Amino acid sequence: MNSIIQEFKESRIKKLKDSRIQGFKNSRIQEFTDSRIQGFKNSGIQGFKDSRIQEFKNSTIHEFKDSKIQGFNYSRIQEFKDWRIQGFKNSRINVYKDSRILGFKNSRIQGFKNSRIQEFKNSRIQGLKNSGIQGFKDSRIQWFKNSRIQEFKDSRIQEFKDSRIQEFKNSRIQEFKDSRIQEFKNSRIQSFKDSRIQEF
Repeated sequence: MNSIIQEFKESRIKKLKDSRIQGFKNSRIQEFTDSRIQGFKNSGIQGFKDSRIQEFKNSTIHEFKDSKIQGFNYSRIQEFKDWRIQGFKNSRINVYKDSRILGFKNSRIQGFKNSRIQEFKNSRIQGLKNSGIQGFKDSRIQWFKNSRIQEFKDSRIQEFKDSRIQEFKNSRIQEFKDSRIQEFKNSRIQSFKDSRIQEF
């Protein structure tokens, strides 16, 4: 990865240098050519003679000036190149940092979201399970209560029924016994009366 980034940086720097140098050279050559042609046309022969004499006289001065200008130009070009290269490096580094930071942030946010969603799902599932278990327990308890209550009711009703039947039976038996005894007593009394009357 570092090798690819380095190659990309060097390629971009080389293209930028070549492009700026070539553009500067072409511009200077074009300006010099246009100036020479225009000066030659406008000045004519006299201007050409005067120009040649003046150029010869000021040759040393011009060379010195050109050397200083050229050195200044190179210095400015180098500063501009260095500034552009440094700006490009900083821009690429900053883009890389921003990309890494944003990726990290997105990863952390997504992880947090997924964690919260999973917790919510687990909570809902657990709540549903607990509700189902509690509902089942409540249902079983209620059924057990109802069953026990019903058994108690049935037992009490049965006991009441048995008690009433037994009381009824006892009453009927007692009535029957009393009736038989009374009939026997009446019969004996009547027989005794009839016997006494007959004897009398």
